[in-house]
Amino acid sequence: MSNLLKFFTIPAHERRLVLAALPIIVVARLGIWLIPLPDLQRLLAWLADATATTPAHGDYAGRAARAVRRASRVVPGATCLTQALATMTLMRRRGLVGRLCLSAHPTHVGRSYAQAWVEFGGRVIIGATTASLALLTPMPAFKGETS
Repeated sequence: MSNLLKFFTIPAHERRLVLAALPIIVVARLGIWLIPLPDLQRLLAWLADATATTPAHGDYAGRAARAVRRASRVVPGATCLTQALATMTLMRRRGLVGRLCLSAHPTHVGRSYAQAWVEFGGRVIIGATTASLALLTPMPAFKGETS
């Protein structure tokens, strides 16, 4: 089944969230290429505040992360950092504060491995898997709440 057909099989409120996530993912992806991360975070925070809606209820953070994963399938290069930033932006629009975590370490073949994830309510909602978290140590500069 094509992505377009799958898109129309999900509930309408989920489709709206995927459509809301798509331009944020594109902005985050382009921003990663063009501007330093702190400036991109400020831009996305401004975007979230400028488009803020009613406060979230229920499992909005999880639904936002799911929408970002779905929308990221059609954005080339939508890495874990892109997805984490987009999820944080969607959450901020609805008054939720998550924690952006970044980690990097060398691999056995001399390359670096980096991972970004978002924690909310004591659990990872997008990014690292439970298995990979055991190997990752968040960078100190990114510990604490970020919105």
